[in-house]
Amino acid sequence: MRTIIKALFLLSFSLVILSFISCEKSMDDAVASRIIGKWQWVKTTNPYSGNTTDPGTAGYTQTFEFSTHGFFREYRNGIPVRETSYRVEAVPKDQGFFVLIYGGFNYHCSISGENLEFNDAYVDGPVILFTRLR
Repeated sequence: MRTIIKALFLLSFSLVILSFISCEKSMDDAVASRIIGKWQWVKTTNPYSGNTTDPGTAGYTQTFEFSTHGFFREYRNGIPVRETSYRVEAVPKDQGFFVLIYGGFNYHCSISGENLEFNDAYVDGPVILFTRLR
């Protein structure tokens, strides 16, 4: 009888763990599908100094491209300057935000409408705004 109870407990525990992993994966996939495409840099703001930089003040344009196969490409003035892989991880406790991982770094991001925001203000970093290109 104890063996059956242990087996049922183990089975139940395994199903709970599998459903959690499955749910986490589908959250990551949902976020990843929203980032696919090309994004044009609009501005970078340092919330602590109040300084803002944009393509006009920086003297260059910047575009990010995310493919469906986890491939990232960065362009400066239309010229590719970096290619690498990327992945996204949803942040379950922080609705609307996700972690974008590429180039060896983790970025706290969100997508609202046609805007992609990199927000590193929580670690005294900049807030970088991109808009989706059609």
